[in-house]
Amino acid sequence: MQEIIAWPFVRHGRALTLVMAAGSLLLVVLSVLMTQLWNLHGCYLCMFQRLLFLGIMLALLIACWGWPHRGATLAMLALALLISLWGVGVAVYQSWLQWFPQLELSCGTGNQNFMEVTVEWLGRLSPNLFMATGLCEDDDFKIFWLSLANWAALSYLAVSAGCVGLLWARAKSKQSTSTQGEGT
Repeated sequence: MQEIIAWPFVRHGRALTLVMAAGSLLLVVLSVLMTQLWNLHGCYLCMFQRLLFLGIMLALLIACWGWPHRGATLAMLALALLISLWGVGVAVYQSWLQWFPQLELSCGTGNQNFMEVTVEWLGRLSPNLFMATGLCEDDDFKIFWLSLANWAALSYLAVSAGCVGLLWARAKSKQSTSTQGEGT
């Protein structure tokens, strides 16, 4: 059973890495297009999630490029996993703000944290990509009954699962290679 689950990760690991990188970039492009076309107002958490998807894309592209080099690939896959887990936390927090707007919590008010300061700085550098103009608790735009924050959480979970699968497959391939080397 493990062989069936591991097969796509072992056989097509580099291609899966590239597909996940392309998917991360596609999500950023779609979010920018939707913001422009439908006059959506992204909040600080939305913009920070864009940054995280770009970080995942970059780490996965480096992992794909360095595929023959085990150490670099493992490091970049681990980095992509950590970034995607951070993204899960941010997206779930934003979803929580949207589910409980009566708590009157929001981002961008009061003392700004690391995410908000980063988005403010990036918004000055690239306003089309990172300018935050909305409120985190707004969930007016839904696709199949889920807000964009909910979809982002699912996307981050998918990337996390993919990274875990790739890391597991790379570890198993190293283990099988070392076992075969000992037998000869």
